[in-house]
Amino acid sequence: MRVKIIGRKVYLPKELMDRAKLPENGFCEATVVGDEIRIRRPVSEELNLTKMLKSPKRQSIEDMIRAEETEDV
Repeated sequence: MRVKIIGRKVYLPKELMDRAKLPENGFCEATVVGDEIRIRRPVSEELNLTKMLKSPKRQSIEDMIRAEETEDV
């Protein structure tokens, strides 16, 4: 799929935005893997599995399962 780049801004087609469930405005996470850029919705701070595991307080199993399901999307 082709995208347009103008002034270091990447313009994505609406169907791609809808399919990826990216927000129209706001922030997303972008990572560079090899020669490609991966864009995904930002991970909710309260559902971040890595932070839950590093946290000294215990998290419930249900919260950890919910966080893992969110990150896998």
